[in-house]
Amino acid sequence: MIKVMTASELAAYLRINRLTVYKMARTGKLPAFRIGSDYRFNVEAIDRWILDRKVGPVANGNMRQ
Repeated sequence: MIKVMTASELAAYLRINRLTVYKMARTGKLPAFRIGSDYRFNVEAIDRWILDRKVGPVANGNMRQ
């Protein structure tokens, strides 16, 4: 079964602001689809998106890629 999240649920999942989720979805930076005027997010697609952007270890508070 496909798990789908709302923008609010995804914001909590990613620990970012809900408005950031909307902005990233609107600009195509997050995989999303729309049902009417509402964005929805496939959890599997989001998890793949996260893994594709995984960065290296953090050193001295700076993220390395």
